[in-house]
Amino acid sequence: MAHHPTLVRIEELLPHEEVSKPRALQVARSIAETGAVLRPIIVEKRTLTIIDGHHRYTALKMLGARYAPVVTASYGVEIERIDPPRRILRILAHSPEEALIKAVEIIESSREPGPSRAMLNLDGLEVIVRGSQESLHRILGTPVLQAGSGRPYTIKVLIRPLEPRHVVKASLAGEVYPIKTTIHRTPLKKLYYPVKLSTLI
Repeated sequence: MAHHPTLVRIEELLPHEEVSKPRALQVARSIAETGAVLRPIIVEKRTLTIIDGHHRYTALKMLGARYAPVVTASYGVEIERIDPPRRILRILAHSPEEALIKAVEIIESSREPGPSRAMLNLDGLEVIVRGSQESLHRILGTPVLQAGSGRPYTIKVLIRPLEPRHVVKASLAGEVYPIKTTIHRTPLKKLYYPVKLSTLI
């Protein structure tokens, strides 16, 4: 396990998720004020796919950095697993049943066929939607509050996590997933190793 970050040209890093622009700006301000990046960006060893640190990566780009402090990791070694995200859908409807029907219609209109499944739960009512794992994650990554009448219902979504091959494939193709689609579990997230911003510009 590499404990000390190395400097890698920022354009070599490959994101696999979108970021929150306000959060990225906040991180950029923090880096500028402290004059350092406090934690390295964790990347998959073979492809330099970003595993943890998308907001630090975006913030460094905003600040004009040419390099980023990076620690490499491998699936099944330093990266223990990928946990599923907590997902919800918000739907306007007149009843829980109508809300579930609308949610299924939204998902089925965009999903690709496949064996994976997502379970939608609202007040004890459950519906299973099938499709490809990748398309389900892309559709369910953004909460939807459908235009129309009724009151908002919150539907909880249970979905299997993406597999490493999905993460790497998305980064190599430049087709990022919605924010917080993956939760990578690795002890490398605990690393604290400040690197001066001046060395990254």
